[in-house]
Amino acid sequence: YSSAEEVMARWQELAGDDGSEKALLGVNPFSPEFEVSVTAAYSNPDSLKAVTDAVRRLPGVGDVQLHSDLIKAVNNTMHSLTLVLLIVAVCLLTISFVLINNTVRLTIYSRRFLIHTMKLVGATPGFIRRPFVVSNILQGLIAAAVASTVLGGLLWYLTTVDPEVMRAVGVDGLIAVLAALFVLGAAICGLSALLSANKYLRADYDEMFC
Repeated sequence: YSSAEEVMARWQELAGDDGSEKALLGVNPFSPEFEVSVTAAYSNPDSLKAVTDAVRRLPGVGDVQLHSDLIKAVNNTMHSLTLVLLIVAVCLLTISFVLINNTVRLTIYSRRFLIHTMKLVGATPGFIRRPFVVSNILQGLIAAAVASTVLGGLLWYLTTVDPEVMRAVGVDGLIAVLAALFVLGAAICGLSALLSANKYLRADYDEMFC
């Protein structure tokens, strides 16, 4: 909220000391102002129009001004940035899956003869597969915990530099990112172990040397 006097002082500061106060003959033509901010959910033009229409109908409101050009520019920039970040995220996720899958495959490859021996003594595929999948899921959760700690520390540091960072990220967004880290970490490691274990469960003895 800005009183009429504060709006007048702001206008005089922008206009400079050019006798503007004398030109107004001591009369303050400005009205008090409210500056209203909306959340990200209302940042699109249709929602903003609904908000401005509702505010305009309130008693005592003389005019409502909306920075339409600035809002369109910001929305266009955010859409472009979101698309670029989405492409980068997909590329990084693919690279992560390939690296983790290769690491898990090498680990299970080193135990391929143990898998074959367990098959010979009558162990079921589920019994053989379970330890590999469970251990890799645990490793994925541990890696997600480490990544979450690093990410949380970085966010805390940025918040000490600029408190608006946390406001921009939001608690819901932070929780969603941390949850995604744990889910993807466990899913990628578990899936890689499952595929690799199934490969050697289906392999014959001669194929163990390939």
